[in-house]
Amino acid sequence: MVGVVISLTVLPHAFVNLVGVYNGLVNLREGVKGTWANINVRLRQRHDELPTLVDACKRYMQFEQETLEKVVRAGGVAGFLPALTALTLLISRT
Repeated sequence: MVGVVISLTVLPHAFVNLVGVYNGLVNLREGVKGTWANINVRLRQRHDELPTLVDACKRYMQFEQETLEKVVRAGGVAGFLPALTALTLLISRT
């Protein structure tokens, strides 16, 4: 009789605990899947923005080149042409 009472009280509690643990593990698994999905979205966004960044760098490089050429021309008037020409050649090789 005592064994029946114990089994009727302990077994349902154990079953509820097992279901709770299982649900918690499923919830964690879904959370991990969601986190990986967010990481994939961020990586795609970064990949899509790379061409824009490269284009901005190219435009900035062109601006710097034009500015350097203007400085060289202005320096030529002031008598610094040999040094600035050498600097321009050095920079244009990179």
